[in-house]
Amino acid sequence: MNGRTCAIGDPLRIWLAQLATDLQWPWPQARKRLHQWLTALELARDEEARAAGIDGTDLAEVILASARLRGTANLSIQAALVGEPSALKERIRRLLDPSPVSPRPPLASGSRALLLLVPALMIALAAGTMFGEQLVRALFWIA
Repeated sequence: MNGRTCAIGDPLRIWLAQLATDLQWPWPQARKRLHQWLTALELARDEEARAAGIDGTDLAEVILASARLRGTANLSIQAALVGEPSALKERIRRLLDPSPVSPRPPLASGSRALLLLVPALMIALAAGTMFGEQLVRALFWIA
């Protein structure tokens, strides 16, 4: 699943996480875990946007504009890292830092499957060469 697919499903995931947290209302740890997860989700979306080529300063400007509008907007739809001043400062600092360079792009899912399939086929070929005749005799006995 790529980042774009995950971002599309974020509102549903957030709503389900909020529902699960609300069902655990007697335990304060649930609300803390939800807040930590929302924070991690916001930071991951920032990094995905930067990896897609969006400048960190542009993202920081948009987040600050959103924070300025916070007083007039519905608080339930605010991003997780706009509410607390310390979290907002940390988020802006991360966005203004140079983007980390990844050493190499991850392998495509087809490449991963091929890397697993080739050794499995080699083992099957070796086992077939060594024990194939015995296996065929056993299969004729079953039939």
